[in-house]
Amino acid sequence: MPSRGESVKLRSASLLMLLVCITLVTGCSNYSASHEYYKARPEAKLEIPPGLQHPIEKRDMALPESSTASTTTYSSYSGDCKLDPSTLHMTPLQHLEVKREGAFIWLHADANPDQLWAPSREFLKKKGFSFSMDEDDLGILETAWFEYQEDGLTLRDKYRLRFEFGKLPGSSDVYLSLRKEALVDSQWQPREVDPELEVEMLKRLARDLGEGEIAFSEVAVADTKVSLHERGKEGGLSLVVNHGFDEAWRRVIKAIEADGDFVEERSINQRFLIARFEDRSAAEKARKSSWMGNVLTPSDKHAAGRFRIEFFNLESATTEVQIQDLQGRVTLSKRAKRVMESLEQTLAEQ
Repeated sequence: MPSRGESVKLRSASLLMLLVCITLVTGCSNYSASHEYYKARPEAKLEIPPGLQHPIEKRDMALPESSTASTTTYSSYSGDCKLDPSTLHMTPLQHLEVKREGAFIWLHADANPDQLWAPSREFLKKKGFSFSMDEDDLGILETAWFEYQEDGLTLRDKYRLRFEFGKLPGSSDVYLSLRKEALVDSQWQPREVDPELEVEMLKRLARDLGEGEIAFSEVAVADTKVSLHERGKEGGLSLVVNHGFDEAWRRVIKAIEADGDFVEERSINQRFLIARFEDRSAAEKARKSSWMGNVLTPSDKHAAGRFRIEFFNLESATTEVQIQDLQGRVTLSKRAKRVMESLEQTLAEQ
């Protein structure tokens, strides 16, 4: 019979052996799992469910139905879903009318703006234009500059289409504007636009969208009377126009675009818009102040000021147009005053 001391030694040795065995078993288990992991091979790739290979980002990008009735794989579905160019065109419209009122030229259609967007875009692409702005959410489609030579001059043109909801439900008004510039002394200078060119382009667009003869109507020119008011710090700067809201809204946007500036956001329900105005005086100073003027002159985006323009009804046939900062506060800055003076002159000439 072992002594007490020997018994302790035996128990200690047994405990040590048990710990060694546990360690070995655990190590072997880990090694085995690790070994099996490295031996593993990937299984067949998961198929992406049909219709989920690309997110639909725009209203005119809906995927057609697959032509395969049986179980469909991703690869076969992708092959079936190549868009037919004809699907970009809607059924030809029955009623299209090109309207003209002095400097205003627009296309009226019995369709919503989102129905006109894709075929209008396709029309310009067929004419050889690319796009500098393609924003259906804003309702603005603008071509990149198209440069060419004529009579020894370097010229360039660009078109802009602006889509608006018409006064009647289910109708649209599409406004077209053309900008022309000439390269003079290494600087692009604006050129006068012949309104007949804008009319002709709208007629061609109408023929592409519709069928048969396109109606053309001359609308009686409504004289615009406009005056600039400075109402102190609380009232800010505003233009008073002798038109109701709908007409004033249309004319102010046209005046902004005619000066080569850009409307970034429109909210006709809340009666305000946000526009970006180029600081032409600053750009001119930059060009003249440095032999590297062309390099140092800020781009249109950075040289421009952004303002909020809000419309207020004064009477049934009179609207006040106020310029504000982006937070909706009235402003009397020199920059805002230059913007309003330019708008006043352009509106008076419409």
